[in-house]
Amino acid sequence: MATMSALQHAPVDMMMYYDFRPSTTYCGFYDTQLYKHMPLYYAFYAWSKLGDKECACKVEGGSGDVYAVASVRDGRPVVLLTRYDGDNNACNLAEVTVSVAGSRIGKAFYHLTDDEHIYTEIPLFPSGDGTVRLSLANNVIALLEL
Repeated sequence: MATMSALQHAPVDMMMYYDFRPSTTYCGFYDTQLYKHMPLYYAFYAWSKLGDKECACKVEGGSGDVYAVASVRDGRPVVLLTRYDGDNNACNLAEVTVSVAGSRIGKAFYHLTDDEHIYTEIPLFPSGDGTVRLSLANNVIALLEL
């Protein structure tokens, strides 16, 4: 997910994933013994939930290990966050604040995929200034629907 997010700002026309067949050892989408979805499947599933109207977003602060892509779907902002450090021993949380320019965030939720959650819906509670705050562990995908 971090690669897909970073490539949004690169001169890349296409990106491919090899391969999606559940019966091959190259497929990271399914457990090849049980044919159950693996976390990588939900990265692509979350990407498919982005709207077709891309909008600009930026990540400020941190150590460069949080990536974001934003769009509008059905008139509502959608933000896809991922945190990838590369150090599997990283255990600190990245504190992320999300705001939408020109509006206050109302009822919101996100779908979390990490070591303990598989695309699990979690409610967000906007603060008084209309922003939401999340704590992201390493190797996490969070699809926010604001």
